[in-house]
Amino acid sequence: MAISFVARFAGGARAVAMNLSFMLPATSLLLLCLSFPAFAQIETELFFESPAEGALVSQRDPAVRLRLRNFSGSGSGSEKLTINVDGQDSSICNLGVESGVAHCPLKEELSDGWRTINAELLSGEIIIAQAAVVVAVDSDEDGIPNHEDSCASTPLQESVDGAGCALSQLDSDGDGISDAEEVAAGSDPADASSFPQVEIQAFSALPEQVVRVGDSVGLSWSIQGASSVTLTNDANETRLVALSSVGAAQVSPRINTTYSLTAEGPGGNASAQVQVKVHSKQPENLWGVSPIDQVPEPIGASLTVAGDGAVYLGAFDGNYYRFFPDGSLDWTLGNAGIAMNQAAVADSRIFVGTNDADGGRVLALKADKSLSWKVHTASGVIASPVLNADASRLYVAGYDGTVLGLSLADGSVQWRHELPEGETVSAAPTISEDGTVLYVHTNNHQVFALEIPQLPQTMSTTGAGITKPKSSTVIWQKDIRPASQ
Repeated sequence: MAISFVARFAGGARAVAMNLSFMLPATSLLLLCLSFPAFAQIETELFFESPAEGALVSQRDPAVRLRLRNFSGSGSGSEKLTINVDGQDSSICNLGVESGVAHCPLKEELSDGWRTINAELLSGEIIIAQAAVVVAVDSDEDGIPNHEDSCASTPLQESVDGAGCALSQLDSDGDGISDAEEVAAGSDPADASSFPQVEIQAFSALPEQVVRVGDSVGLSWSIQGASSVTLTNDANETRLVALSSVGAAQVSPRINTTYSLTAEGPGGNASAQVQVKVHSKQPENLWGVSPIDQVPEPIGASLTVAGDGAVYLGAFDGNYYRFFPDGSLDWTLGNAGIAMNQAAVADSRIFVGTNDADGGRVLALKADKSLSWKVHTASGVIASPVLNADASRLYVAGYDGTVLGLSLADGSVQWRHELPEGETVSAAPTISEDGTVLYVHTNNHQVFALEIPQLPQTMSTTGAGITKPKSSTVIWQKDIRPASQ
């Protein structure tokens, strides 16, 4: 019997092909099949799908994708695929055994120059297959690798010379005008005495008017022959210099504003203007006569507006006033004391601190002018009182540094702290978000963080206050005086 076949045996990186053709007796054929070794496993192949050999990549961490053929794994899980650049900093790839596709992240970004990306498939310490590609980074995708590119960041779609430079990036005669502009204008880019006239070909605003103060407006322009471009506005608040001949800027006018574009070059200078209008809706005046105009003495306090639109304010005549939402006077509370702060508002009442010859007072006023309660203090109250989150307590800082926590229900003193002697307070305290700390800023540039003790919602009272108000501890103190002082 004649037998003819071709066998291919794996042998490292090379396979050996053998042509066998000979005559065997039929009885010997069975012995051959039983004794001849099985065909060797077909060699595993590894190659790069991306990037390709000699590719220029725009990213320093390009997506690397490899494919394996004739690989099924040993079953022991000992195989791994690694990748490195120029033999350094290997990382392990994500290998899909069934698909035969591997996605490989680079451990380090590619540096400029031609770099070799190596891939190796190993079983233990034995290399089963390997592949390599040589690539270089071309960040601006102009076809010239970075290490050979004399002009970085070439605009897309522009042709470049052998050094990677587009006409817009060259100024052959050094006159401040790019070769691209000179060619477009018909002047000689190699002759410093030949240059185009300066011309602002376009300057516009989009939109030309806005309906709200602070809305964004885009300014864009195109200029020929300019070596210097500057943008200003009529209030001289916007000044942008060293702008490109073709460019854009974003502005946010608050009033009607005229923007001026100035261009200068060897061929002269030019300017253009564009106006952006602000058509903001003017608020409607709901007052016939302003409450301020109806108070005879100077006003030292900020207006306080209640939930019903009523306006409260105090003046240096010692009276406190309430006005209807239309601005007309509702009532005057005489001898209230001089109010120099903005009142706190809660539960249809306002809470204000005042000053008089005998010290100060904290008043809880209803809309009908009646008092819910009042608390006398040793010194005047200049700082605005503040409410806690659930509007159950009012915190008041006296000018002499006495800090009180008052019940909103009846004005009882539930908490008290005395700042060091000599510290005076004119600024409103601030409560931490969780309601556990009160920050007090003194006129001596000191900030005190005071612990607010846990207090029940209601506390038994005796007369105008509880028998023993709780005291506080200083969590920290900080001097915020400017260094020059």
